[in-house]
This record gives sequence, structure tokens and C-alpha cells, in this order.
Amino acid sequence: LPDGGGARVRAMRMYAKGKAMDVGEDHVPEAEDLLGRAVKLWPSLGDGWNQLGTCYWKRGDFQAAFDCWTLTLQHAESEGDRMAATREMSMAHRVKGNNTTESLRLAKEVVAKDMADSGSWYNLANAYMSHFFSTTHAQNDLERSLKAYHKSEECGKESHANPDLHYNLATVLRYLEAYQSAVDEYARADKLDPLLNARDAIKQVAGWVGQVCDMVENRCKLKPARIRQMLEIFPPKQEEMALDGVAHRACNLAGLEVGGNAGRVLQALVVAAPDSTMLVHLVCCDAEGDFMGVSVYNMTASKLKPGDLITVFSPRLLVCSLGE
Repeated sequence: LPDGGGARVRAMRMYAKGKAMDVGEDHVPEAEDLLGRAVKLWPSLGDGWNQLGTCYWKRGDFQAAFDCWTLTLQHAESEGDRMAATREMSMAHRVKGNNTTESLRLAKEVVAKDMADSGSWYNLANAYMSHFFSTTHAQNDLERSLKAYHKSEECGKESHANPDLHYNLATVLRYLEAYQSAVDEYARADKLDPLLNARDAIKQVAGWVGQVCDMVENRCKLKPARIRQMLEIFPPKQEEMALDGVAHRACNLAGLEVGGNAGRVLQALVVAAPDSTMLVHLVCCDAEGDFMGVSVYNMTASKLKPGDLITVFSPRLLVCSLGE
């Protein structure tokens, strides 16, 4: 920028210098001062307000940061600057405000303004993931998050180099029990940024899958006589069971198909409840004594214990595997 000039030129000079100084993760007081002076000279400088908000965020003044992003929405001339502010506000609501519902609303709003914006899809994916972990524990929120991460990758090549995207995508895949895909994404994240400790996450996934597989394959190390005794808990076999007046055909594990099993119902006995996070994981057996892992969504803490009999309508069968 040339020396001298009017208010906008001086504002742009201070804005450019302040933004350049604020590239790191730590708060830089001089950058904050320059950006603050820039937006006073040019109040409609949207990215100036956005960057000043980032400065306040790094300083820990979250309300001041939110106020800056709000001022972007009020004064910015650029729609791109307003979209960036909305993404930041969405992030702020879920990270510090613990309001994932509002975060998700804002994330959807900004995606609707530009369906080809990679950053907006990434923000929406993060919002759905946070909504799952903190609020709903619903499988469909994970599936929506997964689709949004993939959409972010489709819309921008730069997203492939984002280690946080790969790490978060891996976490979603992990809780959808696509363990091999999760490990692959953790490995990509680790290659891009070893400081994310994605290797530790890989070890956790491998350990968990190994533990459950061992319990299923070894039938929880129960003796045949003990298993026969446990199977006496099952009621007499029924051909059908009804849910909300709709009949479902009763079947055992061998009668299920990989994927959805609409119109079928499985009764299973809880044999063990391994420690797990977020999802409720169980090791169960059917009336024939065949063992399986069972995952329960939409439940924040397990109220189920060994010896309980559960009835699963329209179960979804997933075959999990994990390579070396």
C-alpha cells in the first residue's frame, strides 16, 4: 500500500500488518491494537472485525470475540466476510457456549449461502459431531457429519491438507464402527501433524476392537455348561413380535443380513458390558448361543447389565474388521 492516503488506505495498512502478525496461535497485543485501530477507521472492513475477534479469542476474551463477529454481520460489505463471521460464531457456540443446537443452526445457515464452500461444510461437519457427543448420541448425527466432511473434501482441495479434518473424520468413523477407515484417517492426520497424537487414537481403536473380538470369539471364556444355563433365560420361541402394532419376524443372529434388517426382531442376552466411551457397547448371545457385539445409540449411559434380555427391532448388522 502507498504511504499516506485517506482513512481506508491507513486502515488497510494497519489491517494487513495486524493480520500478518496474528498468524500464530498465541495472542499478540500489537496485532490486536493494529486491528482495533483499523476497524475504527473503516468500520465496514469485515475481515478486520473477524481477525480482531480471533485476537480476542486467543486472549481468552470470548465475549469480545463474539461481539466482533457480530459487528462483521452488521457492517461488512463482503458476503464472504459475513459467512466467515457466522462460521466463527458457530464454532464459539459449541466450543465455549456449550450450545450445539445454535452452533448447528448457524452452520446450516452459512452452508445454505454457498453450497460449494469447503470451509462451511467443514464447520457443519464439526457442528454435527459436537451435537452427537454433547447432546443427542444419535447415529444419524454422525452420518450427517460424515457426509459433510466428505463434501468439504469435494469442494476444496486444500481440505485434504487439513490434519484436523482427517482427525475429526476418523473420530466420526470410529463411532460409526468403521474401524479400518477410522485408522486410515488417523494415519493421514498423523502424517500431516504428529502433534495431534493420532497414533495414540490408533492404538485405542486397535485395543478396543481386539478386546471385543476376543470376547466374542472366546464366548467370554464361559464354559459350555454355563452358557446352556444362561440360555434358559430366553422365553419360548415366537414366530413374530410386534412394535407399535407392526409385526416383526423373529430371528437369531444367523438369520440377519449384513446391513439393515427392517421387519425383523432379535432377542439377545447381555453377557458382558465392556467399558467404553459415548456408545453403549455390549457382548451378547442369541437363543442359539451365538455371540456378538451390540452397540446402542441414543443412550448416554448403559442401564443394561449382564443377565438382561434385550429385544432389538430392525437391527443393523455390521461386520467389523481391522488389519494389522
